[in-house]
Amino acid sequence: MNVYRCLALLLCSGAAFCPSGARAGVIGPIVDYTGSADSPISGMAGYQLTTFENGGLPAGVTASGGFVVGPGEAVDSVENIDLGHSFFSDNGAAGIRFSFSAALPGSLPTAAGLVWTDGDGGNRTFQAYDQNNNLIGTINDSTGLFYSTGGDGDGQNYRYFGATNAAGISSIFISNPSGGIEVDDLQFVVSGTPEPGTMMLVLGAGIVFAGMRRRS
Repeated sequence: MNVYRCLALLLCSGAAFCPSGARAGVIGPIVDYTGSADSPISGMAGYQLTTFENGGLPAGVTASGGFVVGPGEAVDSVENIDLGHSFFSDNGAAGIRFSFSAALPGSLPTAAGLVWTDGDGGNRTFQAYDQNNNLIGTINDSTGLFYSTGGDGDGQNYRYFGATNAAGISSIFISNPSGGIEVDDLQFVVSGTPEPGTMMLVLGAGIVFAGMRRRS
């Protein structure tokens, strides 16, 4: 996918990767993800990254299920492979919803994302919800590179999913068809509200980067 095709996606309507409005949209998948430098929101003011190396979720964030795991042979941590930590649920079909509290510094995040690192089945679903719990967008990632065939510890399988919404993001959700699901590098932006032009630039850069990384 060339840069012009990726930019065209930004302008289309009804596609999962296109923003649903001037200030809201979903981004991803970005493959491969090797660290926060690959995140399209990491340069935004107020960026916070949770690698789960401290053993828990940050204050103001809750999960619908799952727990921190690691170190261990079956762990897929972005930072340290099986020597690190990640967040795991044994019910990938039910998925994991990370909810954000309005009590976070700066209120609800204006951008949020996570990194899928492991799970069965060849399809992943990512969704993001706005400040009123309305759906911002859905990504159905039916590409390959899942661990049933890819093997643990291969960072080329890691992929970023995220969303932006200037009015706030109440939750993000990810699932895969069967077995367990593992994620890492939960991240969000909580201080200040970027200008609409900045939000669109982030969306455009994320879409372009996603296409370029998938084809590289």
